[in-house]
Amino acid sequence: MPHLDLVLLVCAALVALGIVTSLLSLRFGAPLLLVFLGVGLAAGEDGLGGIRFDDAHLVFTICSIALAVVLFDAGFETRWQSYRVAARPAALRAREKDAKLAAAAG
Repeated sequence: MPHLDLVLLVCAALVALGIVTSLLSLRFGAPLLLVFLGVGLAAGEDGLGGIRFDDAHLVFTICSIALAVVLFDAGFETRWQSYRVAARPAALRAREKDAKLAAAAG
């Protein structure tokens, strides 16, 4: 197992790289998730970083937490106007789907 100092250094470098790339992403208008995906691929086993992921359970846990954070943040950044625009078509589609299922059930 690598020394804790090296692990912390690599994690800190990846966080710093994420901050720098997020600032560049905002400047050039690129989607931030796409930039983070690129950083992750570059740091991974087949990329320049060569970081190995042997523990599938740990990777699943980290990715689940990251997904929760992304969805949580996106929920706070979404304006109420977006909900109002999408609510009517979604409700109509749901009612239409329920009618088709009721007709199919007999």
